[in-house]
Amino acid sequence: MIRFDDKATRTDRRLEDKMSAFREIWNIFIGLCQSLYSVGSVICIDEQLLPFRGKSGFRQHVPKKPSKYGIIIWMMCDCATKYIMNAKVYLGKENNEVARELVSDVVCTLVQSVSSQDRGGRNVTSYNFFISVDLANKLKNKKLTLVGKMKQNQREIPQELKPARQRGEKSSIFEFTKDLTLVSYVPKKNKSVVLLSSLHHDSVICSDPGTPEIIEFYNKIKGAVDILDQPCASCTVQRATRRWTMAIFMA
Repeated sequence: MIRFDDKATRTDRRLEDKMSAFREIWNIFIGLCQSLYSVGSVICIDEQLLPFRGKSGFRQHVPKKPSKYGIIIWMMCDCATKYIMNAKVYLGKENNEVARELVSDVVCTLVQSVSSQDRGGRNVTSYNFFISVDLANKLKNKKLTLVGKMKQNQREIPQELKPARQRGEKSSIFEFTKDLTLVSYVPKKNKSVVLLSSLHHDSVICSDPGTPEIIEFYNKIKGAVDILDQPCASCTVQRATRRWTMAIFMA
């Protein structure tokens, strides 16, 4: 019978906020996460799919995930400790329209608590859903750097950085601007990965594995949210429920 708000006034607020039934508790939790911990120099942003098959206006279907159906939560974690510093529930379409700048808006919202602090110089690492030149420029204005893998179909990637038969294995190509670095690395024949960095400004190659330093840096810290998911899954307190508020509360 647990409730998280006043059910009598929920209908009016739900028109403005789909998460109104749980918003107050959510804000308290996130506020405590931020007030009780000082984040380190490297943070990671990634998504978590909270398994849920009940009725909800923002339940998503993600075929590649093991659970396939659930609620998407974008999380920002400290890479050193895997501590949650901020999180945002994806509520789907707003005003019956998909936000044009959804991707960059999500990241800028999550890092707001970090960028507002006096100390700058922190780095944000994320996966290819978020990474773009536009986001890197926005984070620069907040005194934050960005490192992450890009999607191959993005317009910012020059043609010479894309997969080509003539490129040998473990070869690298760098492109530089004043503030950004692009690197294309070939891990195996006819395949390449492209990473964007506003933290690195050189073409350093690690001698042992033969991979660029940017990729080595990215591989070490990209899985912070995934590592956080492991104890959440092994020590879960979730119970079968058809109410999305209870699903988030027990997560």
